[in-house]
Amino acid sequence: MQYQSDEPVTLWVNKVGPYNNPQETYNYYSLPFCQPAGNSAHKWGGLGEVLGGNELIDSQIDIKFR
Repeated sequence: MQYQSDEPVTLWVNKVGPYNNPQETYNYYSLPFCQPAGNSAHKWGGLGEVLGGNELIDSQIDIKFR
């Protein structure tokens, strides 16, 4: 993918968890300090990602390509 200068870049978020226990994971937006401003877009990569619990969600963080 090629970006132009000042073009918006989508930052997808997934899940977070403690470094010392990778099996303990939480949805990114289940944390009180990571709440989205509105409805977020979801991106599913396929059945394997769904079964693995990998739900990509648009972070709605304003990032521009430089």
